[in-house]
Amino acid sequence: MDKKRPVLSISMLVSNNRRDTIEKCMESLVPLLKAVPSELIIVDTGCTDGSVDIARKYADKVVQFTWCKDFAAARNAGLVECTGEWFLYLDDDEWFEDVSPLIAFFQSSGKDKCDALWYLQRNYDSMEGNSYTDAYVGRCVKMTPDTKFCGKIHEWIEPLPTKILKTDVFVHHYGYVYKSEEDRQKHLERNLTLEEEAVRENPNDMRMCCQLVQEYRVARRYEDALALCERYLKDVDESDINAFIQYMRLAVAKIYKEWEKYDKSLEAFEDLEKNYKLLHQTRLGLYYDKALLFGCIKKEEELVQTFLRYLKEYDASPEAGEPDFPVMDFAQYQSELFRQRAVEYAVANILCGEVYSYAEEVF
Repeated sequence: MDKKRPVLSISMLVSNNRRDTIEKCMESLVPLLKAVPSELIIVDTGCTDGSVDIARKYADKVVQFTWCKDFAAARNAGLVECTGEWFLYLDDDEWFEDVSPLIAFFQSSGKDKCDALWYLQRNYDSMEGNSYTDAYVGRCVKMTPDTKFCGKIHEWIEPLPTKILKTDVFVHHYGYVYKSEEDRQKHLERNLTLEEEAVRENPNDMRMCCQLVQEYRVARRYEDALALCERYLKDVDESDINAFIQYMRLAVAKIYKEWEKYDKSLEAFEDLEKNYKLLHQTRLGLYYDKALLFGCIKKEEELVQTFLRYLKEYDASPEAGEPDFPVMDFAQYQSELFRQRAVEYAVANILCGEVYSYAEEVF
């Protein structure tokens, strides 16, 4: 008799220097693997420090992959071995806080009414875990014959889902915590090299171009980031509501803010708000980051007003025909954590600026 098809396939790449997190990752999956008919596929990308031996104890299969500086190729090597109705992938430096909502989802009929489940990735910037950001990630999808990974780095799944269920399930992610400044620089240089190669190979890939803009910002290469944005925005119609185009438009204002060119940043924010048709996710990012700019230039009342606009937009829904899923950093503005921080910033600035006329609404 043929073996029954698993409900869920989970795949993970294993690399070096993850011995301190990989067992936490594996253990967090155990309740899910026990409660839902599942399989766990491990892709060994050349591990030499014993991390893959830890993962092997939990895995149904280990796939050997010769690293070729292509994350999509490595992910696809695991994907082709998966036979489940649903597919979930994660990294060896993150683990779930609580998988019981995932268990409930896969045991219910709800899994037949959507084609993707989004959860939160909690990105820490220190091992103490007291500073982080949350962002939705689209790493759990219903399998189709066309399901595949794309992108040499910061890979994503295609075809893009159309019916998404968002959940508050989250993973602890320590991929941006480094043991030394040297390690941080190596990681940054690796990313930049791969992203620049990918953009040269496919200059029309807007997603990868946006990723490169983001990486230039992390590296504080602001001139390069602006030049890339300006190159792609030069001939774009003002009415274009492509989410990646709008991401670049917002990035221009954010780059100037990070560069501490506050007058230019404010000018870019106001130009974006006045002259372009914006998506719901763009408006969220615009109001949130414009409010932070007002904090930089000590305009407490404008900060509170703009955060109130963010909170109002947060409670609104995308207009008919808008994409329902956020791209890249837009995802973080839709998290409860950012909403909570908006309220906290507004309260703090009401007190600092003594702009008490907004206190009732904010509280």
